[in-house]
Amino acid sequence: ADVDRIVAGELRIDELVDGISVDADESEMTPESQEEEAEAVAADDEVDEDDVETDDGDSEKVNAARLEELTNDSLVIFARVRALFEQLPDVPVTGDARSAAAAQVRTAIQRELAPIRFTAKTIDRLCAIVHGQVTEVRAIERSILAIAVDRCGMPRDAFVESFPGHETDLEWT
Repeated sequence: ADVDRIVAGELRIDELVDGISVDADESEMTPESQEEEAEAVAADDEVDEDDVETDDGDSEKVNAARLEELTNDSLVIFARVRALFEQLPDVPVTGDARSAAAAQVRTAIQRELAPIRFTAKTIDRLCAIVHGQVTEVRAIERSILAIAVDRCGMPRDAFVESFPGHETDLEWT
């Protein structure tokens, strides 16, 4: 939905994405590489006498170009993720072959999204969504427990022991 808003011009890419790593392995930096990067940034930040004359218009053009590049690169990645996501089944995955295929698609989606650095606001929003989904799943599991134990007379210990791993198995009972 956010990608559609970016394409429509309703949302700027820098409200969703902070940047894209050229190499996904760069996100796992060692302390040594972090020190080297900090030194490089410090060296870049040193102001030369000649740099003071930089035109603000040039700065705005550079920022606009970076923003456009970030938008284009991000939209390409998001298009690939959307195509992969459409391969996932709409129904719960049961059966080893379908489960393995879905796992491969999820892995491909993770690989595509790995280089993207989302904004803190985006991460907070995504975490809130996941938290809401976890809360909903727990409530449903409590309802299933109540039905199995209270209405059907299944021993609670037997439910707790046998239910995990069969959450989507309609033949579990």
